[in-house]
This record gives sequence, C-alpha cells and structure tokens, in this order.
Amino acid sequence: MKNHNTTPVYTFQQFNDELNEFYKYLKDNKYTDKEIRHIFTPLRPDTKKIKLTAAVVFSSVILVILLYLLTYNETFSWNLSAIGRIALIKILPYWDWTHLKNEKCLIAKYISPTTLSEISFNCDLCENIQQIDVYNSIAEDILMKRYLDVDTPVIIKKSWQKSDNFMEHISQNPDIANSVPCDLATNVYNGAPSVKKLIEKTHLFEKFFLHFQNCDYFGMKQFRGFAPRPSFLPSELSPVQYNWLLWSKNYNTTHFKPIALVDKVAVVGQIMGANFIKLLPRNNCETECPHIDVKLNEGESLIFTSLWNLEYKPSDSDENIAVILELH
Repeated sequence: MKNHNTTPVYTFQQFNDELNEFYKYLKDNKYTDKEIRHIFTPLRPDTKKIKLTAAVVFSSVILVILLYLLTYNETFSWNLSAIGRIALIKILPYWDWTHLKNEKCLIAKYISPTTLSEISFNCDLCENIQQIDVYNSIAEDILMKRYLDVDTPVIIKKSWQKSDNFMEHISQNPDIANSVPCDLATNVYNGAPSVKKLIEKTHLFEKFFLHFQNCDYFGMKQFRGFAPRPSFLPSELSPVQYNWLLWSKNYNTTHFKPIALVDKVAVVGQIMGANFIKLLPRNNCETECPHIDVKLNEGESLIFTSLWNLEYKPSDSDENIAVILELH
C-alpha cells in the first residue's frame, strides 16, 4: 500500500468562506460598519497609491512622446541642443568627454589597460607636422582626403571678404543684438549682457577684446548671413552648427585665450586684421605631437579637426575681427 503524504490545498473558496464567517461574527458582536472596515483595511488594495503610480507612468509616457515629437521642430530642437551643449562645456574642466563624439557607441565595451589607445587619437597623423600648408584655393576632395580625414590643419587664402562695417551690421540686426551670448570672455563687461549692450560698452574702451558663441537660435541663424558657410568646404560636411565671434581693438596681451570647440570640424575666418593661433594636440597626443603656431591674416581661413584644441591671441593691429564656424 502506498503512503500518500500530501499537503492539503487551501483554496480561495475556503478563504472566502472564512472571511464571511468572520464578518458574520463581527456583526453578531455589534461591531459598527466603520469598525469592520478598519479591521479589513490590510486586505484592501491601496487604490490611492495605485492611481498615483498609474498617473505618474502615464504622464511620463506622454511627456516622452511630446518631447520626441517636438524634436522635429527646428527651433525647439536647436534650443535643446544649445542647452545640452552649454551643459557639456561647463563640465569639461571636470571630465573631458570630447572623445566620445567620435565614437559609434556611447556605452563602451570593457577595455583592458593594454588597449586603452584604441579609443585615443592616432598620433601618427600629427607627430611630424612642422607647418601648416597654405592654398590660394583647394578642391573639395583634396581638402577632405588630404587634410580633414587625417586631422591635418590647412589654411586657405583669400577666402573671406573684408567688411569694414561688420560689427555695425551685427549690432543693427535685432535677432543678434537682443540675444545673450554664451561662453563670453571680455575685459569690458562682467555678467551676461545682450550683444547690443556688449557692443555699446566697447565704445567706452580704447583697448578691448571679446569673444563669444551664439547660442540663441534666431541670433545664430541670422549670424549665418554675415558669416556664411565657405564654398570650399566639402558638401558631405553638415551645415554650420554653431558660430563664434572674436573681436579686439588695440589689445596687447601675452596670454592665449582658449575657445571651447566641440564639433568635429572648425573653420576660423579672419575678416579683419589678424590673430595669432595656437593649435594644441589633445588627449593622448599632447606629448606626442607638436604645438602649431600660426598668424592668421586678413581674408584667410584655418580649417582643422577635433584632434586639436584652439587658443588665440589678438595681433597688434588696430582692429581684429574673426569668426569661427563649427560643423561635423
């Protein structure tokens, strides 16, 4: 004979019957409905918490969908990008994230200490650069294959027209004049002025410098009309993403001023006067490749990639105006 040691199954029906008996017992003992509800509270679901959780989840989904749809709006998308860019620039002193923009995936695989160089720049491309090649004009494919693809800077002469009224035109454009620039450095203002107030303040100084990035969408868009994308740039490069203004007058300093560029390709266009430019190899190439010093003269353009950090110093010319365009 088989001995079956089975555990009795406690069914939902039994549980329900016991609850009914308990309820009947409470009623028979003169418990009020309020007291009975209080006793059975642990068995009731927390509907308020469930509703709150459902509302939070639903609102989050709607918000994500709304933000996704708004990214198709050019104005919203650019301003969101500008805010993100400003935040990234602010954390650069604490974390150099700039190499990530060249990676295909932001979440990197585990890399052992012996293979860390795989995510670094190829210093073979820059270790023997002794001077920057200069062209009067250059074909797009030569610029791309001979220089940009191998992170080699190059200068194009006669690529910018001189404009004696450049700053006057800038200050008279309402979208630019009323915008508040980003990453401002100057000796004439302490704070965050509009471009109009900044330019007006320079009238009080015989010697000054300033540089800033246009981060206001409409101001940046209008600035493209005064500093358009140069025709010599390869068509596969993007439209201009960000633009900068460098302006100085009778300003003499021994210190080079850094510009926090983050896009893949940068063009420095010298509209008036001249600037001394210093290109510094970045990351693992800091000690492997030389610093490059060059004087960028009126009408010239300097094109380089994100292997290089940029610093500049105003020349001793009466007035110096340059623009920087960032592309990828």
